[in-house]
Amino acid sequence: MSRTKLFALKHPYPRQSWNKQAVYNLFRYRMPQTSRKTFYQQKFRAKQETRRFHGEYLTERKWNSMFRHTLRGVIRMNPAVMAKDDGSSVVSGRGTGIDPKPLRMVQLPKDIERRRKELKDANPQPIPFMQMTFAPLERRLDTAVYRALFASSVRQARMMCLHGKVFVNGVKMPHAGYMLNPGDMFSIDPLLVMKAIGGPERKPFKQLSTQAKSDLQKAIEEAQSKTKSSTYLKSSNKKVLAGNAAAEVDTETFTAAGVKSESTTTETEGETTTSSTDKIVAEAEGDEEASAGKKKFHLPSDWRTYLPKHPRWKIYDEWRPKRFMNLFAFIPRYLEVNHHICHAVYLRHPVARSGGAEVPNPFNNDVMQLAFNWYLRRR
Repeated sequence: MSRTKLFALKHPYPRQSWNKQAVYNLFRYRMPQTSRKTFYQQKFRAKQETRRFHGEYLTERKWNSMFRHTLRGVIRMNPAVMAKDDGSSVVSGRGTGIDPKPLRMVQLPKDIERRRKELKDANPQPIPFMQMTFAPLERRLDTAVYRALFASSVRQARMMCLHGKVFVNGVKMPHAGYMLNPGDMFSIDPLLVMKAIGGPERKPFKQLSTQAKSDLQKAIEEAQSKTKSSTYLKSSNKKVLAGNAAAEVDTETFTAAGVKSESTTTETEGETTTSSTDKIVAEAEGDEEASAGKKKFHLPSDWRTYLPKHPRWKIYDEWRPKRFMNLFAFIPRYLEVNHHICHAVYLRHPVARSGGAEVPNPFNNDVMQLAFNWYLRRR
């Protein structure tokens, strides 16, 4: 799908992306009215709307193979209540009309906190199981990378996986559809993450003042006016002077060695020859070490050409987050992320609990229920 169709302003569809057009479409999006449609048409429209948000790049056959009719959820249990009651009072009047009366808030200053806690435990919020319809997609590697805030969209995270930039348990994983298991760790290069979720690079000429621009232009013109011949002559003169200095050092060392060899006592010719050669070698090595220690390291004139085009320090200094990042800057509970080293651990599968689900989407419970009914085998 092209970028124009993906973020079309004419038909505002929600997408899993930090793009400014996607944010604008998410603000404008309204679920179409289907009250006058048949039940089959309502299910089809709900499926159509939800699939535009969850895995729009996946084929319908691939998603059908991933769909599960069993939805994961957890129930909050109070240990104090479980210790006091065995549950027989809850099922005692089932079917006979004997139901416990719901607790109501009593506006008394003394026991208001206690009554609020009892009210919350006795009348918990319903568990939105239907919001977990697309929970199997959260196990995919590309979706997990996007949820960990390592990429600005699911498609960008998918391209990272396909290009071999994502590692799972220390092994390169080029498959974006890899299903993570509890305990798996995935990682990405921090420099790549900063480029993915960072804003556009700042142009230096926009930040400079008019006076700085003119000074920079003058410096560039002066550097270009210098001829290459002068640079070549300077380099050749340095080579000649360096050769003369080396020759002088060699003559001095050899003359000193000759004087010392003549002042030695009379011995056999073999012994004098070996001793004199050892002294010459030792003195030559000592002079070389002394001269090497006194030498200064000089950079070549064109040292700037050897620098990388995109150095890491430049990105660290000029980095800024992408616009509208604060709207999506949340991490689900089933992920443990360390943004300093760009590593994340898939702790467990997402679940639904009282009052919320761990699969974020902009649709209400009724729409998700219709989409879930569409994907059931017996519809």
